[in-house]
Amino acid sequence: MWEGVVPYLTPEQVTTTVQAIAALSAAGSRLVVNYQERSVAARFGRFIAQAMGRTAGRANPWKAEPWLSTWTAEAMGRLLRQHGFTVVRDNHLLELAVGLMDPGDNMSFRSGRVVIADI
Repeated sequence: MWEGVVPYLTPEQVTTTVQAIAALSAAGSRLVVNYQERSVAARFGRFIAQAMGRTAGRANPWKAEPWLSTWTAEAMGRLLRQHGFTVVRDNHLLELAVGLMDPGDNMSFRSGRVVIADI
């Protein structure tokens, strides 16, 4: 389970990590990756929060947590396949949350994704 890390890594770091996981995984292993999809709404929300913080004289709440990479489902699938994984499914967090909880208007559910891949 690789959760909550991918957006904070560069594409090169993500690639290196996938390569290492593949090399260390036995046949039949399963990898579950939580990653962020490119999102205009999320980028705009971060911009607004930063502007409001400056106006109020407060620090940017995301300064210590910059997103260094976002991925389309196609790009993440391609990366996993290049390293021997077979993508079983790839869902938006919002799809997975339905029926489990009331996701409300949570931006993370809209741009977050979970991919399951076997090796």
